[in-house]
Amino acid sequence: MNKSNTKIDARLKSLPKSPGVYLMKNTVGEIIYVGKAVDLSKRVKSYFKKNIKEIKTVRLVENIDDLEWMVTNSELEALMLETTLIKKYRPKYNILMKDDKNYAYIKIGKNDFPRVLIVRKVLKDGAWYFGPYTNAGRLEKVLRSLNRIFPFFVYQNKSGVAPMDSVAGKELFMKRAQTVWGDLQEKEVYENMIADLKSFLRGKSGGILKLFRQAMNEAAKKKQYEQAAVIRDKIQDMQTILEGQNVVMPKKIDADVIGLYGEKHKWEAAILIIRDGKMIDVKSLTLGAVNDSLPSEVVARLLIDYYDKSVELPQYIYLPVLLADEELLANYLMKKFGHKVRLLAPQKGDWKRVVELAERNAKLEYLRKQSVIKFARREGLGIEDLWSYLDKCGWEQYKIDREKIKEDHFYRVEAYDISNLGDTGIVGAMIRWELKSKKSKGGTWQTDVKKWDGAFNKKMYRRFEMRTTIGQDDFAAMKEIFERRFAIGKKDETKWNYPDLILVDGGKGQLGIVLRVLKILQLEIPVVSLAKREEEIMIGKIDDVTGEVIFQVLPVDKNQLSNLLMQSLRDEVHRFVISYQRTVRKKEVRKSRLDEIDGLGPKTKKLLLARFGSVKGIAEARINEIEEVVGKKLAGKIIEML
Repeated sequence: MNKSNTKIDARLKSLPKSPGVYLMKNTVGEIIYVGKAVDLSKRVKSYFKKNIKEIKTVRLVENIDDLEWMVTNSELEALMLETTLIKKYRPKYNILMKDDKNYAYIKIGKNDFPRVLIVRKVLKDGAWYFGPYTNAGRLEKVLRSLNRIFPFFVYQNKSGVAPMDSVAGKELFMKRAQTVWGDLQEKEVYENMIADLKSFLRGKSGGILKLFRQAMNEAAKKKQYEQAAVIRDKIQDMQTILEGQNVVMPKKIDADVIGLYGEKHKWEAAILIIRDGKMIDVKSLTLGAVNDSLPSEVVARLLIDYYDKSVELPQYIYLPVLLADEELLANYLMKKFGHKVRLLAPQKGDWKRVVELAERNAKLEYLRKQSVIKFARREGLGIEDLWSYLDKCGWEQYKIDREKIKEDHFYRVEAYDISNLGDTGIVGAMIRWELKSKKSKGGTWQTDVKKWDGAFNKKMYRRFEMRTTIGQDDFAAMKEIFERRFAIGKKDETKWNYPDLILVDGGKGQLGIVLRVLKILQLEIPVVSLAKREEEIMIGKIDDVTGEVIFQVLPVDKNQLSNLLMQSLRDEVHRFVISYQRTVRKKEVRKSRLDEIDGLGPKTKKLLLARFGSVKGIAEARINEIEEVVGKKLAGKIIEML
C-alpha cells in the first residue's frame, strides 16, 4: 500500500529506531490505531509499503492522515503503554472505538446525586475536576463508555431542579439504578459509585475489574456472547498492566516526570503522567523564545504555567535539574492544591532512568518538529499550501498568479521585524526566503512547485539602524525601513527585485502599519502577519471608501506546513534583528560610558581597551592598574563613572 501524504512523509523521516508506541490519526485528529514496536522506524514504515494485502491494514492506511509516537525503554514497556492507551482512547482499528481535539475537563458536582459533565472552565465551586483533556470529542465518547459502567447522572434539567427531585430525572435513572453497588437511588450507594469513578479517573483502575466481571456475566446471561468476549479481553488487558506495573515504574505512586530538551531559544518538554505506578499518558509542551535561559529557569517556569492549568497535583514531581527555588515552588503548588508535593531531581537509580526516558521523549519530539519545519522550508509544499488559502480568501490582491511564478522560476518572501529597548537602540531587519525551480537533465524547468527548492538567501539579509525615526514610533520606523529597502530596489532591479509576499512579525497593529506604509509608497505587494501567541496567519486590506484596515484570519492550523513555513521565517527574522539590536546596544553602552569621562581622549581610550580588553575589563580592574595607564587623577574619574 503506497499512500502519499506530505505530513506523513515528514513524520516518517524523523521516526526513531527505538522501542515505543505509535498512534495513527485520521483527518479530523481521531486516534484510529495504537500499536507497539521494538523499532518504531521499521514497524511504522512497513505500513506504507506497496505489497500490503491484508484488508484491515489497507483500510487503516487509507484513513491515516497523521502520526505520533512515544518512546519507551523496552519492548515490555511499549506493550504495557500500548495496552493503557488502547483502553484510554478506544481506537476504531483496535476493535474498540475512536475520538477528536479540544481542551476540556470532566466535572463531578458537589451536590447530592451529582451529575458528571464535560466543561470548558474550571470554577472555584467545590466540584471535582479532572483534566485537562486535549480532545473534547474523544472525551465525550469516553464519558459515554464510562457511563455504561458507572451509571451516573448526565440528565440536564434547564430549570435548575436537582435530578432526583425531578420526575423526568427519576424516570431516566430508575431504569439503571440496580447495579453492583446496590440501589443507586440511595444517596450513600450513589456516593460509593462516584468515589469509585473518581479513583478510576485518577488512574487507579484495579477496582474496576470487579465491574468488568459483573458486566461480562450480565452479557453472558443475556446471551450476548460477542460482547462478553470483548469485555473478557479488556479484563485480560487490565490484568496484564496490574501484574507488571512494578516493572513500568520503580514504585506504585502518583508522579509526574518532566524531561526537557532545547537548543538556542526553543525548548520542548515531555511530562510522563504516572498514576498508581503505571504510565498512563505522555504530554508534550513547546516552550517558545526562552532566550539565554538556564534549563533550571525553564523548568521552574514550566512548573508554574503547567500546574496553573492542571486540576491535579501528584505526590511527586521528578525533574531533570535541581531548582534554586525548589522550596518556594513547592509551597506555591501546595497553596494552590492544598497538599504537599515533593520536587525531586534524582542523580542516580531507577527514577533517574525514568527522567532520562522523559528527556528522550522531549528530544525526539523537538527533533521531529524541527524536521517537519525544515521539510516545510526546503520544499515547495508549504508555500503551495499557503497559496491555496490565499486563493480562497476572496480578495483580488492576494490571488496567486501561478503561471507568472512558473515563468519566473522564482518566488520570494521577505520577512521584517523591529526591535528596540526604550527610545534608543531601535533597529529593523529583513530576511529573504526564496523558492526556486530547477532544471532537469534534459534542460527543461521543473513546473511542479511542490518539487522546487526553498532556502534562506543570506546574501539578501539587511539590517537597518534608524536614521530619521525618533523614539518608539513603529509606523515611522517601518516607513523608514521600507523606503530604504525599496530605494535600493529601484537602483538595482536585477538583484533587489521586489518580493512576491511580505511577512511581518505581529498581529493587527503591525499588519495595519505595513499596509498603510506600502500605500503611501504606492507599492502593491501582498502582506501577511503571524502573531506569536496564537500563530494565526492574518491578511488585510485598506478600504477605499473609509480608509480603515479590514483584517481576515486564514483558517490555517498552526501545525500545517504553510504555518510552519511562516513560523520558520518569522523566527529567523526575529533572531536576526535581536542579534543586531544587541550589537548596537553594546556599541552605545561602550561609547556613552567612556566618552562621558571628562579628559579621556581617543588615544587614551584605545590604550585602556588594549590593556583591559573591554569596558567590563576596565570596570573590574584595580585602581592602581588603571593608574599605570592614565595616571592617578583620571583613574579616579574612570572608577567613579564605571
